[in-house]
Amino acid sequence: MTTIRTTCPDCGDIELTVDEVKLEHERYRYTCPWCGVTNRHPASQRVVDVLLVAGVESVDLGPITEAEIEAFIVDLRNGVEI
Repeated sequence: MTTIRTTCPDCGDIELTVDEVKLEHERYRYTCPWCGVTNRHPASQRVVDVLLVAGVESVDLGPITEAEIEAFIVDLRNGVEI
């Protein structure tokens, strides 16, 4: 089974399965198995290519909603890494 290693901002280094990671445009998303927080990290084209080859699903996000914009503004105000 393929293991993907990444870093949760709160918990540090973690390992995930392919099914626990999703690609969204130029970033990847996962929910930390330790703290339960959903994290998003930027992904270079190389990282995107590696994740796709590993079998990570690319999700179509569709149009941005007003709720997503409001959540983004709150995250910016709180200093959350986007």
